[in-house]
Amino acid sequence: MLLEVKQKVEQKGSLTEDYIFEDSVSALRRSGYARLDAEVRDLKQGTEAIEERARSELGMIKRDEVFYQILEKPSAQTLEKQATPSPASAVSGVPG
Repeated sequence: MLLEVKQKVEQKGSLTEDYIFEDSVSALRRSGYARLDAEVRDLKQGTEAIEERARSELGMIKRDEVFYQILEKPSAQTLEKQATPSPASAVSGVPG
């Protein structure tokens, strides 16, 4: 009798853990589906999402659009490294 009670308690604990795990997996799936659903809706409704992806992932620009690339001013340390000749260039005379 005591053994049967113990087995039922262990079985109930196992079922509870299984339920919690399945519920967590289900919640993760729902959040992933919601994110994908929102992305699909954005793509269907307008060109802004498509345009943003084309720019960021493919580096595309619009027709008649001018692309400007702004470079940061190099630091003093970078300039110093560029000005110091490498040992190979000092011997061969070819800049490194």
